[in-house]
Amino acid sequence: GDYETRKGIQAMAEWIASNAQSERIINIGNQTKADQNAILPRDFAGYRQHSNNPEDPNSDILYLQIPVYRNEIAKGIGEDRLEQILVDTGWQKPRTKDNRKGHKALGLNIRFQVIHGLTPPEE
Repeated sequence: GDYETRKGIQAMAEWIASNAQSERIINIGNQTKADQNAILPRDFAGYRQHSNNPEDPNSDILYLQIPVYRNEIAKGIGEDRLEQILVDTGWQKPRTKDNRKGHKALGLNIRFQVIHGLTPPEE
């Protein structure tokens, strides 16, 4: 792909590599709802949900807070451009029919950018 596409994929891959196993991401296992009363870390970034295939970390789903996505991952690329790149590759869930950023998920009343897998899909 072009330089900007590679830069966007690299930005997401590097962010996941340094944060997916950190305390910033709350691992909810294979639960479909997050604990609404959980005490979140000060620099909370999102949730990680495991699929039914524990041997395949690329079947995990990351629910990233939109400000984290915008300010940490999309920095230098632009939030809308990064979203377009990741949706086009199949790594990120596209917007809903109402064209709002992110998706409400995990029984919470906040929106997340939804990333499928810990590494980019095979090209």
